[in-house]
Amino acid sequence: MMAPAMRVCRGQNRASDTGVPRAVPLGRGMEWELPVGGASCIFGAVSWSLCVCVMKAWAKWLVVGILSGVFGLFVLANPVAASVSVTIMAGLLFAASGLFQILVGVDEDGLWAKLVGLGIGFIMLLLGVSLMFNPLEGVLSLTLLVTILFAASGVARLITAFQMRATVFFWPMLVSGALTILLAGYIGANFFDVAPALLGVLLGIELLVNGIALVILAFFLRKLKQRLQG
Repeated sequence: MMAPAMRVCRGQNRASDTGVPRAVPLGRGMEWELPVGGASCIFGAVSWSLCVCVMKAWAKWLVVGILSGVFGLFVLANPVAASVSVTIMAGLLFAASGLFQILVGVDEDGLWAKLVGLGIGFIMLLLGVSLMFNPLEGVLSLTLLVTILFAASGVARLITAFQMRATVFFWPMLVSGALTILLAGYIGANFFDVAPALLGVLLGIELLVNGIALVILAFFLRKLKQRLQG
């Protein structure tokens, strides 16, 4: 994109002493003499190319953000089906990881390393197959795992909060940890009522929040493009 802009500038008069170098050293005693506004033409071409890239980027992120938000709303409207889908996808990932681990374990040199690699691979493969062919039981297992992770995360935040007691971040961290522990407690107290839909709800919220963030990013890039053009 820079070559056409420089050809347009070649027809202009030669530069006078404007504070912009008239020649660019090319080495071996050779120089390329810039035309009037040569530097501004170069930077103008770069800015125009950047504007084109930003324009494409903000439109792309806007579309992706809208799609993410729409899918998030769809998932929230069908959380149980989404939970089953998440479980099946997790099973596929575990099975693929298990097969890969088995292949890696076969190529290990030491007997102990080979046995460990094959053992981990078979466990992951069996777990993946179980999740794929028993998705309802898998939903309960994954929900229990998520609940445990929520509780552990809440406890870790409380410990971190008391380590930050002398700072302004104490109360936000404390409240965050307490809310996470309360959420884990609520899930545990209503496990069989909440479990079938929990994974779908979490996925829907993630897609919705991600969509909102991408739309905001898109409009930020659009504003940046307008500033570059201005």
